[in-house]
Amino acid sequence: MSMTYFDALTGIGTLALATASFISIWNDKIRERRRYRPLITFDFYDIGEHENLGPQGFRHLHSHPIHPALLLSGTLRNISETPAIDCKLDIVYQDGLMSKPIHEIHDIKLHDGLGAGEHVKISKTLTLSDVDTKGSAVFAIGIAGIFSIGSQPLGVDWPAKIIFTYKNIFGDLFFTAYTMQMRNSLGNVAPTMVFKGSHAGEFFLKLITAKKSTWFE
Repeated sequence: MSMTYFDALTGIGTLALATASFISIWNDKIRERRRYRPLITFDFYDIGEHENLGPQGFRHLHSHPIHPALLLSGTLRNISETPAIDCKLDIVYQDGLMSKPIHEIHDIKLHDGLGAGEHVKISKTLTLSDVDTKGSAVFAIGIAGIFSIGSQPLGVDWPAKIIFTYKNIFGDLFFTAYTMQMRNSLGNVAPTMVFKGSHAGEFFLKLITAKKSTWFE
């Protein structure tokens, strides 16, 4: 009887030790992965000639030889201490909390990867060939509609969200979000790109599961 009792205690102790070891190893892995959390930002500015339409760094090019286009220009920065790879651009449009998000512009390749603290200048024209209508015969937003549909009061987020997606060396997903606001600077009202935060995970899933579609605010 005593032997059985002590055997049981030994078994419980071994199980507890194994569980504690597993939890410790798991926590170490979590801490290790957290060390590899990249953070990408984008400085929007104009490169070369442009038409003064839309926000700085994201101009509408109505004089494009074939059809309207958007010119993305600025500096893509990795401000973290770990590499950010497979950097892409997505644009999601949602006009109103109850409307369905429109994701016609996605997976636009910007850069293969940036090392810790690295940056690169970006000048990329987005055309209708970059719009995915998912089989529809018409564009829901297209190119020209991104920053030109309706109007917003000063300081209120525009319906379009600019999303920079990227991964760490483990393939974990991250994204950085921007939106546009009309702002008054020295008496001049102008569209301005505004940083909305950086998050782990897949941005579209975060969007559709966020409470009241608050865009993580």
